[in-house]
Amino acid sequence: MIGIDLIISDINTYLASKLWLTGTGVYYGRVFENEKEKGIVPEILSGSTYKEVLPDSKKDFQLFWRVKSDMSRVGVPLETSLFVYINLDKIFPTYGNDEARELAVYQLKELLNFTQFRFENTVIGKDFFSMWKDASQNKNDMNKNYMFRFDGDISVLTNSQVETVTPTSVELTVSAGTGGSVIASDGTVITTETIITAAYKNNYPFYAAASTGYRFLQWIRNAVASALNPINLYADTVYNLAAQFIKQWTLTSSVDGAGTITPVSGTYDEGTLTVTATPTDPLITELDRIEITKNGETTIAYTSPYELEFNIGTVLVAFFQ
Repeated sequence: MIGIDLIISDINTYLASKLWLTGTGVYYGRVFENEKEKGIVPEILSGSTYKEVLPDSKKDFQLFWRVKSDMSRVGVPLETSLFVYINLDKIFPTYGNDEARELAVYQLKELLNFTQFRFENTVIGKDFFSMWKDASQNKNDMNKNYMFRFDGDISVLTNSQVETVTPTSVELTVSAGTGGSVIASDGTVITTETIITAAYKNNYPFYAAASTGYRFLQWIRNAVASALNPINLYADTVYNLAAQFIKQWTLTSSVDGAGTITPVSGTYDEGTLTVTATPTDPLITELDRIEITKNGETTIAYTSPYELEFNIGTVLVAFFQ
Protein backbone atom coordinates (compact mmCIF):
# COMPACT_ATOMS: atom_id res chain seq x y z
CA MET A 1 0.00 0.00 0.00
CA ILE A 2 1.33 3.42 -0.93
CA GLY A 3 -0.08 6.60 0.67
CA ILE A 4 -1.61 8.92 -1.89
CA ASP A 5 -0.12 11.95 -0.09
CA LEU A 6 3.37 10.59 -0.74
CA ILE A 7 2.50 10.03 -4.38
CA ILE A 8 1.17 13.59 -4.73
CA SER A 9 4.29 14.95 -3.03
CA ASP A 10 6.48 13.11 -5.55
CA ILE A 11 4.38 14.35 -8.47
CA ASN A 12 4.53 17.93 -7.18
CA THR A 13 8.31 17.66 -6.86
CA TYR A 14 8.49 16.44 -10.46
CA LEU A 15 6.22 19.24 -11.73
CA ALA A 16 8.19 21.86 -9.79
CA SER A 17 11.37 20.78 -11.58
CA LYS A 18 9.78 21.09 -15.02
CA LEU A 19 6.94 23.57 -14.81
CA TRP A 20 6.93 27.37 -14.67
CA LEU A 21 10.04 28.29 -12.69
CA THR A 22 8.65 31.33 -10.87
CA GLY A 23 9.18 32.61 -7.39
CA THR A 24 5.53 32.83 -6.42
CA GLY A 25 4.05 29.50 -7.49
CA VAL A 26 2.49 27.32 -4.77
CA TYR A 27 2.23 23.53 -4.86
CA TYR A 28 -0.36 22.29 -2.37
CA GLY A 29 -0.98 18.63 -1.66
CA ARG A 30 -4.34 16.91 -1.31
CA VAL A 31 -7.35 19.00 -0.32
CA PHE A 32 -10.43 17.89 1.58
CA GLU A 33 -13.95 19.16 0.93
CA ASN A 34 -15.76 21.03 3.68
CA GLU A 35 -19.31 22.29 3.15
CA LYS A 36 -19.83 25.82 4.46
CA GLU A 37 -22.31 28.64 3.91
CA LYS A 38 -20.30 29.88 0.93
CA GLY A 39 -20.32 26.42 -0.65
CA ILE A 40 -17.91 23.50 -0.68
CA VAL A 41 -14.49 24.77 0.36
CA PRO A 42 -11.15 23.03 -0.30
CA GLU A 43 -9.02 22.67 2.83
CA ILE A 44 -5.57 21.27 3.52
CA LEU A 45 -4.54 19.48 6.69
CA SER A 46 -1.83 21.54 8.40
CA GLY A 47 -0.62 19.77 11.51
CA SER A 48 -3.82 18.89 13.35
CA THR A 49 -6.00 21.64 11.87
CA TYR A 50 -7.65 22.26 8.52
CA LYS A 51 -6.99 25.48 6.62
CA GLU A 52 -8.91 26.86 3.66
CA VAL A 53 -7.10 27.03 0.33
CA LEU A 54 -8.08 30.42 -1.07
CA PRO A 55 -7.42 32.05 -4.46
CA ASP A 56 -4.53 34.52 -4.34
CA SER A 57 -4.24 36.69 -7.44
CA LYS A 58 -0.78 37.85 -6.32
CA LYS A 59 0.60 34.35 -6.87
CA ASP A 60 1.78 33.31 -10.32
CA PHE A 61 -0.09 30.04 -9.90
CA GLN A 62 -1.58 27.70 -7.27
CA LEU A 63 -1.88 23.94 -7.66
CA PHE A 64 -3.74 21.38 -5.52
CA TRP A 65 -5.21 17.86 -5.72
CA ARG A 66 -8.52 16.11 -4.93
CA VAL A 67 -8.61 12.31 -4.65
CA LYS A 68 -11.28 9.65 -4.11
CA SER A 69 -9.57 7.62 -1.36
CA ASP A 70 -6.58 7.64 0.98
CA MET A 71 -4.52 4.79 -0.42
CA SER A 72 -3.61 3.28 -3.76
CA ARG A 73 -2.58 -0.28 -4.56
CA VAL A 74 0.08 -1.01 -7.13
CA GLY A 75 -1.53 -1.32 -10.54
CA VAL A 76 -4.98 -0.11 -9.37
CA PRO A 77 -6.00 3.26 -10.90
CA LEU A 78 -7.05 5.96 -8.44
CA GLU A 79 -9.49 8.68 -9.55
CA THR A 80 -7.83 12.06 -9.10
CA SER A 81 -8.36 15.72 -10.03
CA LEU A 82 -5.59 18.28 -10.37
CA PHE A 83 -6.63 21.93 -9.99
CA VAL A 84 -4.34 24.67 -11.34
CA TYR A 85 -5.07 28.39 -10.85
CA ILE A 86 -2.88 30.53 -13.14
CA ASN A 87 -2.23 34.24 -13.55
CA LEU A 88 -2.00 34.27 -17.36
CA ASP A 89 -0.25 37.65 -17.50
CA LYS A 90 2.56 36.54 -15.19
CA ILE A 91 3.15 33.07 -16.68
CA PHE A 92 2.65 33.96 -20.35
CA PRO A 93 3.17 37.75 -20.61
CA THR A 94 3.65 37.80 -24.39
CA TYR A 95 0.56 35.75 -25.28
CA GLY A 96 -3.11 36.60 -25.58
CA ASN A 97 -5.55 34.90 -23.20
CA ASP A 98 -6.66 32.21 -25.67
CA GLU A 99 -3.10 31.31 -26.66
CA ALA A 100 -1.97 31.33 -23.02
CA ARG A 101 -4.75 28.93 -21.99
CA GLU A 102 -3.92 26.54 -24.84
CA LEU A 103 -0.22 26.62 -23.98
CA ALA A 104 -0.88 25.96 -20.29
CA VAL A 105 -3.06 22.94 -21.11
CA TYR A 106 -0.46 21.59 -23.52
CA GLN A 107 2.40 21.93 -21.04
CA LEU A 108 0.47 20.39 -18.14
CA LYS A 109 -0.82 17.43 -20.13
CA GLU A 110 2.68 16.74 -21.47
CA LEU A 111 4.08 16.62 -17.94
CA LEU A 112 1.32 14.60 -16.29
CA ASN A 113 2.32 11.33 -17.96
CA PHE A 114 5.58 9.95 -16.66
CA THR A 115 6.94 6.67 -15.38
CA GLN A 116 6.48 5.47 -11.81
CA PHE A 117 3.33 7.51 -11.11
CA ARG A 118 1.24 7.83 -14.24
CA PHE A 119 -1.67 10.23 -14.67
CA GLU A 120 -3.78 8.56 -17.39
CA ASN A 121 -7.01 9.20 -19.29
CA THR A 122 -6.62 12.92 -18.80
CA VAL A 123 -9.65 15.09 -19.52
CA ILE A 124 -10.36 18.75 -18.80
CA GLY A 125 -12.88 19.11 -15.96
CA LYS A 126 -15.50 21.84 -15.92
CA ASP A 127 -16.74 22.03 -12.32
CA PHE A 128 -14.79 23.96 -9.69
CA PHE A 129 -15.06 25.01 -6.07
CA SER A 130 -17.32 28.07 -6.18
CA MET A 131 -14.86 30.55 -4.68
CA TRP A 132 -12.18 29.56 -7.21
CA LYS A 133 -14.55 29.79 -10.16
CA ASP A 134 -15.71 33.23 -9.02
CA ALA A 135 -12.09 34.40 -8.91
CA SER A 136 -11.18 33.06 -12.34
CA GLN A 137 -11.66 33.86 -16.00
CA ASN A 138 -13.86 30.79 -16.35
CA LYS A 139 -16.64 33.08 -15.11
CA ASN A 140 -15.38 36.52 -16.18
CA ASP A 141 -13.47 36.66 -19.47
CA MET A 142 -11.87 40.00 -18.52
CA ASN A 143 -10.08 38.38 -15.58
CA LYS A 144 -6.44 37.42 -16.16
CA ASN A 145 -6.62 34.51 -13.71
CA TYR A 146 -7.76 31.15 -15.02
CA MET A 147 -8.69 27.84 -13.37
CA PHE A 148 -7.93 24.47 -14.94
CA ARG A 149 -9.02 21.04 -13.72
CA PHE A 150 -7.49 17.83 -15.02
CA ASP A 151 -9.31 14.59 -14.23
CA GLY A 152 -7.51 11.29 -14.56
CA ASP A 153 -6.36 8.08 -12.91
CA ILE A 154 -3.09 7.81 -11.05
CA SER A 155 -1.54 4.39 -11.52
CA VAL A 156 1.34 3.24 -9.34
CA LEU A 157 3.66 0.96 -11.30
CA THR A 158 6.01 -1.70 -10.02
CA ASN A 159 9.69 -1.49 -10.92
CA SER A 160 9.22 -4.09 -13.63
CA GLN A 161 6.41 -2.02 -15.17
CA VAL A 162 8.35 1.24 -15.27
CA GLU A 163 9.31 2.14 -18.78
CA THR A 164 13.09 2.17 -19.11
CA VAL A 165 13.28 3.05 -22.80
CA THR A 166 15.05 6.37 -23.24
CA PRO A 167 13.77 8.51 -26.10
CA THR A 168 16.25 8.92 -28.93
CA SER A 169 14.98 12.29 -30.11
CA VAL A 170 12.74 15.24 -29.30
CA GLU A 171 11.20 17.91 -31.49
CA LEU A 172 12.40 21.51 -31.41
CA THR A 173 10.09 23.99 -33.13
CA VAL A 174 12.09 27.07 -34.13
CA SER A 175 10.85 30.25 -35.80
CA ALA A 176 11.84 33.87 -36.48
CA GLY A 177 9.60 36.90 -36.38
CA THR A 178 9.62 39.83 -38.80
CA GLY A 179 13.01 41.48 -39.06
CA GLY A 180 15.47 38.64 -38.83
CA SER A 181 16.32 34.97 -38.99
CA VAL A 182 17.60 32.15 -36.78
CA ILE A 183 20.90 30.44 -37.57
CA ALA A 184 21.34 26.88 -36.35
CA SER A 185 24.72 25.44 -35.34
CA ASP A 186 25.05 23.66 -38.71
CA GLY A 187 24.59 26.96 -40.56
CA THR A 188 20.95 26.41 -41.52
CA VAL A 189 19.09 29.73 -41.81
CA ILE A 190 15.54 29.58 -40.43
CA THR A 191 13.00 32.24 -41.40
CA THR A 192 9.72 30.33 -41.03
CA GLU A 193 8.54 27.83 -38.44
CA THR A 194 10.76 24.77 -38.69
CA ILE A 195 10.60 21.50 -36.77
CA ILE A 196 14.00 20.01 -35.94
CA THR A 197 14.34 16.40 -34.81
CA ALA A 198 17.02 16.74 -32.13
CA ALA A 199 19.07 13.96 -30.56
CA TYR A 200 17.92 13.43 -26.99
CA LYS A 201 19.92 15.36 -24.34
CA ASN A 202 22.22 16.98 -26.90
CA ASN A 203 22.97 20.70 -26.96
CA TYR A 204 21.59 22.83 -29.79
CA PRO A 205 22.76 26.47 -29.95
CA PHE A 206 20.81 29.01 -32.01
CA TYR A 207 21.76 32.56 -33.01
CA ALA A 208 19.25 35.31 -33.83
CA ALA A 209 20.45 37.47 -36.73
CA ALA A 210 18.65 40.79 -37.21
CA SER A 211 18.02 42.18 -40.68
CA THR A 212 19.14 45.68 -41.65
CA GLY A 213 17.04 48.22 -39.80
CA TYR A 214 16.13 45.83 -36.96
CA ARG A 215 17.72 44.56 -33.77
CA PHE A 216 17.26 41.35 -31.84
CA LEU A 217 14.78 41.85 -28.98
CA GLN A 218 14.36 38.49 -27.21
CA TRP A 219 13.72 34.78 -27.48
CA ILE A 220 10.47 33.21 -26.35
CA ARG A 221 11.35 29.69 -25.19
CA ASN A 222 8.29 27.68 -24.09
CA ALA A 223 6.58 30.99 -23.21
CA VAL A 224 9.56 32.26 -21.18
CA ALA A 225 11.50 35.30 -22.42
CA SER A 226 15.31 35.33 -22.66
CA ALA A 227 17.72 37.96 -23.97
CA LEU A 228 20.64 35.54 -24.37
CA ASN A 229 22.04 35.40 -27.89
CA PRO A 230 23.10 32.85 -28.92
CA ILE A 231 20.85 30.63 -26.84
CA ASN A 232 21.36 26.94 -26.10
CA LEU A 233 18.63 24.30 -26.00
CA TYR A 234 19.37 21.12 -24.08
CA ALA A 235 17.12 18.65 -25.88
CA ASP A 236 15.63 16.82 -22.90
CA THR A 237 12.05 17.87 -23.71
CA VAL A 238 9.93 19.44 -26.44
CA TYR A 239 10.79 23.10 -27.04
CA ASN A 240 9.12 25.93 -28.92
CA LEU A 241 11.68 28.65 -29.62
CA ALA A 242 10.85 31.93 -31.35
CA ALA A 243 13.16 34.88 -32.06
CA GLN A 244 11.63 38.35 -31.85
CA PHE A 245 13.06 41.49 -33.47
CA ILE A 246 12.19 45.19 -33.29
CA LYS A 247 12.35 47.86 -36.00
CA GLN A 248 14.79 50.74 -35.58
CA TRP A 249 14.85 54.21 -37.11
CA THR A 250 17.31 57.10 -37.36
CA LEU A 251 16.71 60.25 -35.33
CA THR A 252 18.50 63.51 -36.14
CA SER A 253 18.32 66.15 -33.38
CA SER A 254 19.64 69.71 -33.34
CA VAL A 255 18.97 73.10 -31.73
CA ASP A 256 18.73 76.71 -32.92
CA GLY A 257 19.62 78.98 -30.05
CA ALA A 258 20.80 78.46 -26.47
CA GLY A 259 19.45 75.09 -25.35
CA THR A 260 19.64 71.33 -25.60
CA ILE A 261 17.41 68.58 -26.92
CA THR A 262 17.12 64.90 -26.04
CA PRO A 263 17.21 62.23 -27.30
CA VAL A 264 20.36 63.13 -29.17
CA SER A 265 20.92 62.01 -32.75
CA GLY A 266 21.14 58.24 -33.08
CA THR A 267 19.30 55.01 -33.83
CA TYR A 268 16.33 54.08 -31.64
CA ASP A 269 13.67 51.39 -31.39
CA GLU A 270 10.31 52.00 -33.00
CA GLY A 271 7.77 53.18 -30.44
CA THR A 272 7.27 56.31 -28.36
CA LEU A 273 10.16 58.67 -27.60
CA THR A 274 9.98 61.41 -24.99
CA VAL A 275 11.51 64.57 -26.49
CA THR A 276 12.77 67.15 -24.02
CA ALA A 277 13.98 70.62 -25.07
CA THR A 278 15.67 72.63 -22.30
CA PRO A 279 16.91 76.24 -22.44
CA THR A 280 20.50 76.78 -21.27
CA ASP A 281 19.40 79.58 -18.94
CA PRO A 282 15.63 79.66 -18.35
CA LEU A 283 15.91 83.22 -16.96
CA ILE A 284 16.92 84.66 -20.31
CA THR A 285 15.92 81.99 -22.86
CA GLU A 286 12.78 80.00 -23.47
CA LEU A 287 11.63 77.31 -25.86
CA ASP A 288 9.88 78.73 -28.89
CA ARG A 289 9.00 75.52 -30.74
CA ILE A 290 10.13 72.04 -31.78
CA GLU A 291 9.93 71.26 -35.49
CA ILE A 292 9.33 67.58 -36.26
CA THR A 293 10.00 66.49 -39.84
CA LYS A 294 8.89 63.06 -41.07
CA ASN A 295 8.95 61.99 -44.69
CA GLY A 296 9.27 65.59 -45.86
CA GLU A 297 6.34 66.88 -43.77
CA THR A 298 6.91 69.17 -40.78
CA THR A 299 4.72 69.56 -37.71
CA ILE A 300 5.32 71.81 -34.71
CA ALA A 301 5.20 71.16 -30.97
CA TYR A 302 5.20 74.04 -28.50
CA THR A 303 5.62 72.15 -25.24
CA SER A 304 8.35 70.08 -23.66
CA PRO A 305 8.45 67.21 -22.90
CA TYR A 306 6.77 65.98 -26.06
CA GLU A 307 5.75 62.38 -26.81
CA LEU A 308 6.97 61.50 -30.30
CA GLU A 309 5.45 58.60 -32.23
CA PHE A 310 8.68 57.22 -33.65
CA ASN A 311 7.85 55.03 -36.65
CA ILE A 312 10.01 56.49 -39.43
CA GLY A 313 13.28 58.43 -39.82
CA THR A 314 12.71 61.77 -38.07
CA VAL A 315 14.44 65.18 -37.86
CA LEU A 316 13.98 67.30 -34.73
CA VAL A 317 14.99 70.96 -34.38
CA ALA A 318 14.39 72.84 -31.12
CA PHE A 319 14.23 76.64 -31.45
CA PHE A 320 15.03 78.85 -28.45
CA GLN A 321 14.60 82.61 -28.13
